[in-house]
Amino acid sequence: MGSTRIAVRMDDRVLEEIDEFLATYGTFDSRSELIRAAVLDYIERVRSGTTEGVPLKPHVRAFMENLVYHGLASDVSGAIGEVLEWAYRKRYLMEYLAEAVEINREMRHAFSEYTETLESMGGNAPLVSPRRKVGGDKRGRRL
Repeated sequence: MGSTRIAVRMDDRVLEEIDEFLATYGTFDSRSELIRAAVLDYIERVRSGTTEGVPLKPHVRAFMENLVYHGLASDVSGAIGEVLEWAYRKRYLMEYLAEAVEINREMRHAFSEYTETLESMGGNAPLVSPRRKVGGDKRGRRL
């Protein structure tokens, strides 16, 4: 594959950050390698919707970007943090955790029943998934 040389202007502060990173981590042999990898990584994350390291569904991303637009957060990562902090203060996260733990308990119980049935039949029970649909959130979605 051929390559084309391009000129990119960067503030001295950005170059200092790049040089410090290269000196500290030594993962790349040159600024060019680091910049190439960073650009490709950024493109992939934007295409997959994971620019914050967390995959966001389009409607959630739009909501977070709306918070940024209205000045309620400085960026999408900050918006995610603000929403989680709000949900934590309202105890919604504790409610979610309690429901998830209960669903997990129900699933373990169902699997235990399945393995007991399998053992009682001498291992000849029909091969079906031990997971059955149990519970969900208030809207009927699986947790």
